[in-house]
This record gives sequence, structure tokens and C-alpha cells, in this order.
Amino acid sequence: MIKIIVNLLGLNVIGVRHGNSESFGGTRITTFMIYLSSVPLGGLTVFPQAGISIKPEAGSGVYWFNHNALGGYDSRVFHMGCPVGYGNKWIANKWVKWPAQLWNYKCRENPHTFSIHKTS
Repeated sequence: MIKIIVNLLGLNVIGVRHGNSESFGGTRITTFMIYLSSVPLGGLTVFPQAGISIKPEAGSGVYWFNHNALGGYDSRVFHMGCPVGYGNKWIANKWVKWPAQLWNYKCRENPHTFSIHKTS
């Protein structure tokens, strides 16, 4: 099962806080944020330390690694959503986590195929 988090950010919404808690499936390795709607005014996603701002456009996305080469948290990926001035901002996040999924991964039953798990 693939879990995707969907958020609606509209007028008068300051932002949504989400942590990197071990209790929610482990540490995030990567993040893929998909913009499900375009925003006519405001709603930029800003990475202040990296000096990057992204205007939400439906069908586009942003992908980043949450850790540096030494495995520590990379503070440059701290980001925030600017207030939406007009319209709504719909996003979906897919977080790839480690190590919680390691032991839940079903190995191939048949080494001659690419099938991960066969159901009847």
C-alpha cells in the first residue's frame, strides 16, 4: 500500500506543521511534493536557506533528499508555504522512510520474475 498525504491550503491558513517523527513510520529519506492545483496569487513554497521559491503549478512537483551525504539532517530542506492570496493550494506528499519499511518489504517469491508479492 502506498500512503500519500494530501493537504488543502487556502485563505487564512498559515501553514501545516509536520515533523520527522519515528512514530510515524521512521525517518524521511526523501520527499516528493506534488502540486495538485495552480494558485493564482501567493502560495509559494519557500526554502529560505537554499534561496529557492516555487510557484505551485498543477501537475508539477518538487523532490528533495532530507539528509546530507554523512546521513545527518540537511537543514537546507526546511521549507514553508506562503499564505494563499487567492484560490486554494492542493498538494500531495510522498515520503520515503527508513528503516521502518525495511522489515515489512516482501521479498520475491520467485527469483525468475520481477513479481514482489503474488495474490490469488
